[in-house]
Amino acid sequence: MRRILLLCGLLLSFPSRAQEWQYNPVPPINPPMTSLPPNMVPPEYYSMRDSVTGDPLVDAMRMPPGVAVPLPSTSLPEVDYVTACGTMPTENQKQICENSESRFKEDLSENWQEVPDNIRINCEGSAKSRGFALYYTSLDLCIVDSVRRSSENGTNPVRQEDSQSHQARQFAPIYPESELEDNKTGFVKTSCRMIRGADGLWRASDCRVISSTGGQDFIDSAMEADARSTWSDDQVVGRINSNGRMDREHSFSLSHD
Repeated sequence: MRRILLLCGLLLSFPSRAQEWQYNPVPPINPPMTSLPPNMVPPEYYSMRDSVTGDPLVDAMRMPPGVAVPLPSTSLPEVDYVTACGTMPTENQKQICENSESRFKEDLSENWQEVPDNIRINCEGSAKSRGFALYYTSLDLCIVDSVRRSSENGTNPVRQEDSQSHQARQFAPIYPESELEDNKTGFVKTSCRMIRGADGLWRASDCRVISSTGGQDFIDSAMEADARSTWSDDQVVGRINSNGRMDREHSFSLSHD
C-alpha cells in the first residue's frame, strides 16, 4: 500500500508536461523545419512531430561541448543551462530554452528526493547520452514517463531507503504476450553503464541494444529487466569494461518459461 501511495503521489506531483508545454507562450520566429542542421541532435533521437517547447529547433539543439553534464548521482545534477541555451540562433529561441529549463529544474528540485532510484539513474543516463541542450526538460519528461509506465505495468519503483534492505537480484526478461501465438524465439544483447549506489548495489543505466532478433517487444522486455536488476560487487567483477559498461545477453523461448 505504501508503494502505491508513493507512486500516486509522484504522478500528482509532476504535472503533465507534454500537454502543458505543447504550445509556448512566446511564438517561435522561425517556421517549422523540414530538416535538421548539422548542430542538431540526430533525427533518430528526435521526432519533429512532438515539439515540447513549441519550437522544433529549440527542442533539437545539441548540448554545446563546453557545458559539462555529470554522471548519475543521488543529488540533482548541476548543469549550466544558461550557457547551453546561449547557443540558440535567436534571442527569442534562447528565451524559450531558458524558460523551459528553469521551470523543469525547479520542478525537479522540489520532487527529486521522491524519485525512485532506478528511474532516476536511468533517466539521468538517458538525458546525458541523448545530448539535448534542454537537459532538465529531457530529464523531467523521462521521469514522468517512466513513473507512468511503471504504474501501468504494475512494477514497483525502488526508492533509496527501500533498496538498502534488499539483496542484489537479477531479473530475467518476461516473454512478450504479443509473441505467444507465433511461439517466436528472440535474443537481445544490451550494454549498460553501471552505477554503484549508496546501498552498495550496482544498477544499470543508459542501456543500449548491441544486437537483437525477434522484434521490438523482445527489446523492450530486455531493457525493462536490465532496469529492474541489481548486482553486488562480486557479481560485476571482471564484467565491467574500461568505459564503465557491462554487457548482458537475454534469450527468449517458450520452452524456457
